[in-house]
Amino acid sequence: MMTRIFQGIGIGGLTLFGLRGLLPELPGSGMLLLILAAGAVAALLIYLTGAREPAPVGALARQMGLLTEEEIENILNLQEKRSEKFGEIALAEEFLTKRQLSRILELKTAG
Repeated sequence: MMTRIFQGIGIGGLTLFGLRGLLPELPGSGMLLLILAAGAVAALLIYLTGAREPAPVGALARQMGLLTEEEIENILNLQEKRSEKFGEIALAEEFLTKRQLSRILELKTAG
């Protein structure tokens, strides 16, 4: 949800920036409040239209029955120590095959 709020603020801010010539002159704090309000509206629209973040790879693998909670925890612990993506670690540690990971990533991008 926080990501959606920040996306909304960014979208609202960019929209207002593009329209700045059409807006009345406001002091800096007034413009900030206007940007935040526009961001809140944009975040609400994103939420109401069903735009959502894709599920994490681990959650999808669990739903598909490919990983257990314990395996996901192991991968997450390794991920804290490494600068690798969840799927890369799952492959390297042989929790998932390339084919399984490809299928998960297809589902993830399909939304």
